[in-house]
Amino acid sequence: MQRAAQLETRDLIAEALNSRGKETRFAQKAVSIRISFVLGKNITSKRGAKNVYVRIMRPDQLLMTKSPNDLFQFEDLKIPFSAMREVNYEGQDLPVNIYWDNAGEAEFMSNTYTIDLFADGNNVGQQLLNLSRFLPIVSTTDK
Repeated sequence: MQRAAQLETRDLIAEALNSRGKETRFAQKAVSIRISFVLGKNITSKRGAKNVYVRIMRPDQLLMTKSPNDLFQFEDLKIPFSAMREVNYEGQDLPVNIYWDNAGEAEFMSNTYTIDLFADGNNVGQQLLNLSRFLPIVSTTDK
């Protein structure tokens, strides 16, 4: 019964956003990350307020965090998270967006970020986000 009550996600998408809130694939233009997904319908799962945690691992395998006190329970450990959102789950499909604002942090790196979602003490989804290095356009015309 416990396994049947576990939340599941679908349509998980991670996108880097520029300063105008538009999607970008370039690390130098990114200022935030939006993680979008749907918590799936599950009539056996406990209803009510639930915390959904996101862990964003940089390409150099460092976890992106705002505070060392941002911890949640996973298995027998308290582990750090990057972002968290409380949702009111009523057993039906629930679209959710969680944002990581990179303000005050080091610039995003080019390469692959690993994004993990956790809810009710379980890993409920993983997505990769690949950011490219911005290459300026060089003019080859002579004047």
